[in-house]
Amino acid sequence: MEDYQTSLQDLNEENKHLKNIVSEMTILNDLSIAMSSTMEVQEIMAKIIAKTIKTIGAEQGTIMLVEKNSNVPMRTIIRGVNEESQGKIYKLGSHLVGWMINNQKPFLVNDTLKDVRLNGLEIDSSEIRSILSVPMILRGQLIGVINLFNKKEKNLFTEDDQKLVCIIATHVGSFLINAKYFEQVKNTKDVLLQRSNRLQKEVGAQYGFDILLAKAE
Repeated sequence: MEDYQTSLQDLNEENKHLKNIVSEMTILNDLSIAMSSTMEVQEIMAKIIAKTIKTIGAEQGTIMLVEKNSNVPMRTIIRGVNEESQGKIYKLGSHLVGWMINNQKPFLVNDTLKDVRLNGLEIDSSEIRSILSVPMILRGQLIGVINLFNKKEKNLFTEDDQKLVCIIATHVGSFLINAKYFEQVKNTKDVLLQRSNRLQKEVGAQYGFDILLAKAE
């Protein structure tokens, strides 16, 4: 009987492990499709945080980016909210933002009232029970943070949750940098095109190129 129970427990653990693998592969595939689409960056970010919240089973999630040359060290660019927390806004809080900037490593807490690491640190909402915060680091630099709040049904965030969000954070960080670079290149091209058109008009007005071209046509 004892051997049977042990085997059953092992089988349940194996099934749970396989489900986790399938969930990981599914969300990473979904994110890959979203990030390679032609949607606007904000739409893609909304899809990413929504998929992450659903897969991990959190009430809310945010993606924050580091703000350089600003009084605010980080800015929330997108927020995802589960049906259970509609109308509520959970925030990391300035002290925890500072902790993430200084430590640049994952922060997982399943009891915000009892965890000693939060002694003296401010939590923006008394309704926040648990937090999973993962840094987005690219080329050794912190560019942002993915935050998840309150595992649903009072479950606990796990090490597997943290590992998956770390993988997501790596992909999102690379995507945001590439999107930013693409936008910079696009803006540069637009500026150069505007300058070229303006120069063409100025030269044409001065030397009558428009008239000559019109006659040549």
